[in-house]
Amino acid sequence: MKAWLKGCITDTLGRPEPKMALGIIAVIAAIGYGLWAALINNKPDWPGFLAISGVGTALMGASAVMDDRNDGRPSRGGGP
Repeated sequence: MKAWLKGCITDTLGRPEPKMALGIIAVIAAIGYGLWAALINNKPDWPGFLAISGVGTALMGASAVMDDRNDGRPSRGGGP
């Protein structure tokens, strides 16, 4: 599990990726907030859940795109 998690928050060259770590934390926080709002507070807050998870997804997506660009591998859209 530790090796898998390390693989999630590092790029292909082994450098840490803070955007990916923050994105994972944001998505987990969104799930926790959604469960709290729905189960404990009895008032589901879909806009709040979607906002928090959207930020996390955007961070993870930006990290993946920049990793592809920085490693010099050509992507489907052209590449460097």
